[in-house]
Amino acid sequence: MDINRASEFFFRGTFYPKFVHENISEISSSTGGLLFMILVLSYIGLMVMLGARPLYLHLNEKLLLKSIGVP
Repeated sequence: MDINRASEFFFRGTFYPKFVHENISEISSSTGGLLFMILVLSYIGLMVMLGARPLYLHLNEKLLLKSIGVP
């Protein structure tokens, strides 16, 4: 996941280059910075949602000793 976030950071930076800033906080509130934050949070949310179901099934089988639809 870290490699994907790093490549996304450099990829989006090529679309919205701005090298002169009066204040360093302008970088994170720029169009590219906000787009990067939105995409990374969406990616992390997607990974959490995809991992939640298998973890739920595994914990139900191991801790509660019941199977939920998986043979």
